[in-house]
Amino acid sequence: MKAPKIPSSTLRDCALEQMKKNGTPLKAVHSGSRAMLYEMPDGRSVRIRTSNDPILVVAAESSEMDARLNIEGTDLLLITMPEKPRTPGPVKSFLVPADIAVNAVRDSHKKWLSTNPNTKGDNRTWNLWFDNTGRPSGGYAEKWSTYLLSESADSLSEETLTDTLAPSTLSIPGATPRKETVADVIEGARQKISNLTGMPLDSIQIDIKLGA
Repeated sequence: MKAPKIPSSTLRDCALEQMKKNGTPLKAVHSGSRAMLYEMPDGRSVRIRTSNDPILVVAAESSEMDARLNIEGTDLLLITMPEKPRTPGPVKSFLVPADIAVNAVRDSHKKWLSTNPNTKGDNRTWNLWFDNTGRPSGGYAEKWSTYLLSESADSLSEETLTDTLAPSTLSIPGATPRKETVADVIEGARQKISNLTGMPLDSIQIDIKLGA
């Protein structure tokens, strides 16, 4: 059984804290979607992607090699994950040029297809692993080590521990219990759907209507 996940919003806040410490605070950009889009002081655009595991999950619009990927459209990609998978505490982030990330995803997917995998052909989830898997899609913690932010962040620090952390998600000594909210339930459902389907979290939207 996998350990409980750290909410994506907490990992996002860690990434924002790291960028601020690095002297490059990010300003949120309204996108009308779940995508976490930001702007740097110099005008460059940044997309934040979070994961509880050492993986970048990328969704393609089709199985074609030139299909548009859901990490395209910004200048940079800020990839954030806990140093120890699914474990509250130190967080690491990689600030990668988007074109570098896109090329890496396409290249590793092409190499995977060249192995004649047992697949039906409609492959729209193309992943990069940060640990060493022994496959072309692995080892990106080392391959992208130059993009690793030097400034640290901690998902349990006062700066990043927000009310998005429900007491049912993490057990924190000394923390004041808080009642679970509708927002907590929705966030938890999105996390579960992402885990079950492999879909990136920012592509999952849940709409509800309360009352009559």
